[in-house]
Amino acid sequence: MNLRTGEKGAALVEMALVLPLLLLLVFGLTDLARALFTNITVVEAAQEGALYASYFPDVPTDIQQRAVDSVDDIVIAPTDVTAVVDLASCTATITVDHDYPLMTPVGKAFLGDTVTLSHTVTSTIFAGGCVPSTTTTTGP
Repeated sequence: MNLRTGEKGAALVEMALVLPLLLLLVFGLTDLARALFTNITVVEAAQEGALYASYFPDVPTDIQQRAVDSVDDIVIAPTDVTAVVDLASCTATITVDHDYPLMTPVGKAFLGDTVTLSHTVTSTIFAGGCVPSTTTTTGP
């Protein structure tokens, strides 16, 4: 098959128009996949902190450090973890906030340079003399 002279130039122009869109799509999907992976890590850190707080609620800084030490893939600072222990209601609330840096220029244009990924877990405290109250309802 022989291409006419004008068809070679048309293919080049088409490629020049489509390539930026393809690259944008690939980098956008990469950014989204990284964000989802990071969000899963943030959720797991909050769950680990809540689990630790259920049995060792005495020192909130230890709870924060447990949440920080539980992740290997991203860096979470102890200041990103908030631990609130309420012995009156036998609950511990752990919140992990992480600033996720975006990679693509389009994502940065719409969302800014970073997106804050956050997750909160509330757990029941089983240690330290705290006995969760149970309510019993009876039928009519």
